[in-house]
Amino acid sequence: MTKNSDKLKDLEQAENALKSKEIIKEDNNEPQIQESSHNEPNILDGFKPVQNYELPQEGIFYPESWAFAYRCPKSEEVANFSTIADNDQPGMLQAVEDLIRKCVVIYDTRTKKQISTGEILDGHRQFWLLKLREYYLLNNPIKYSSICTFCHESMDISLEGKKLKYKKFNDDLLNLYDGRKFSFPFEEESIDFIIPTLNTSSRIFKYLMKTYKENTSDRDQKDEKIVYDKKFLLLAPYLYETGTETVQQLINKYNKIKKNDNLLSEYIEIINNLKLDNYDYIDNVCEHCGSEEEAPLRFPGGWKQLFIGKGNTSKYFNN
Repeated sequence: MTKNSDKLKDLEQAENALKSKEIIKEDNNEPQIQESSHNEPNILDGFKPVQNYELPQEGIFYPESWAFAYRCPKSEEVANFSTIADNDQPGMLQAVEDLIRKCVVIYDTRTKKQISTGEILDGHRQFWLLKLREYYLLNNPIKYSSICTFCHESMDISLEGKKLKYKKFNDDLLNLYDGRKFSFPFEEESIDFIIPTLNTSSRIFKYLMKTYKENTSDRDQKDEKIVYDKKFLLLAPYLYETGTETVQQLINKYNKIKKNDNLLSEYIEIINNLKLDNYDYIDNVCEHCGSEEEAPLRFPGGWKQLFIGKGNTSKYFNN
């Protein structure tokens, strides 16, 4: 068992013993219970637990036995964000994924084993990004202004991970899900796929980037065309059945699906309705008129400013 696994196991045991206390570690490496004088979550050796109901969609897309925790990013780990151009979408996606993999851990309380952080849903990137930022820049939420549609005054927006909104799903859909895989009935068979995760989406993304960059004369022309096939890009994350398939196997599966119009149409309908990432707005209450508003989700200053707070030198750069 890895060091991070041990920490999560300690978290599980200590939290079960005393939910309302704070946990610290002393030199003997045994978790010690200490009265908490504030409302911060229990902390063990720098790791904060996240209860399943605090996760996006209240954790319904993860096995109930999985426990999540995260640590504060190091300055060297977030420095990469300052180098990313605002229009560099691939660079941004990779930086977010790398940070999540380094700072978030998952522990299965049933099997007593650590789970790969890559099993986090691909649509939950922004949630974990904001949680890590909040730990790194305590009491310094992302703030910006929007216009109230009722009184037309400028209202202040404070963006935090817990404010992200996600689509709600009914029991009929959830009955088709076993905790990792969906199985939709279709004619005599079924449409089965692993829910898109960091691991599976990353494998597709890296393949496409590599294919795009390599000299076309050294590649099979069909592989080159797949980079620009919008239907394949839409379906690809939902073609995994085991999570271990190669991208070439996904391409072969996609080519078979294309030959069946009804099957292709069914895939597209499922994907368009199964929205797993957060909406592009959050709820906000206008401080002037008290109306509840849907405020646009924004990252003012772009990615370069995401992990930059107000330090001792900030006063020298104020206008």
